[in-house]
Amino acid sequence: MIRNVCAFRAEQRRGAALPAAVSASTRPVFVDYVNQVWIAWWGAWGCRWTGRAGDRVAAVAGRAPRDAAHATRVITTASGHTVDILFHRVPLGKMYVINKRDQEPLGLRLDNECNITQATPGGACSRAGVPPPGAWAVTEINNRPVNLISGGEDDMNRLSRHGTEVSILIQPSAFVKKLRSALKANKSLIGMR
Repeated sequence: MIRNVCAFRAEQRRGAALPAAVSASTRPVFVDYVNQVWIAWWGAWGCRWTGRAGDRVAAVAGRAPRDAAHATRVITTASGHTVDILFHRVPLGKMYVINKRDQEPLGLRLDNECNITQATPGGACSRAGVPPPGAWAVTEINNRPVNLISGGEDDMNRLSRHGTEVSILIQPSAFVKKLRSALKANKSLIGMR
């Protein structure tokens, strides 16, 4: 767990663009945020093999995308089965490792949009330095994405129930709201209900 978090933080610090090949048939879902193009969903292979929701796009098929629609057009008009994407690893995200006793709750409450609404004082998350409620949303637990459409509290509780070490990735709430709306607009593409 610690090794994954260290690798994640090292990728963020380096700031170098990372390469990934995506299928042109199950393209990623792009979103515009602060005049840049971001990934809301990576496609059929998911974040395990390529990236995470919240990665910033540097190039699609060798071109810097002007906006999300342009990035989508580049992929849909590509001649091959795969398209190369250069991206920056979740530049707005913060990852925390939470040490807790077995069966101890994390001490976080989320709303249906994955925003942190309550942090138990003295709880495991508070001890780890997770910021107070209001401006952050949880997007991953133990390197697994939470369902941004249906809310992530059930995912969070299930994934963090056992063991003494849990990692969470948080991102700004306003940004996660944009990711969520892009996912909702593309439910048929990503096969979500």
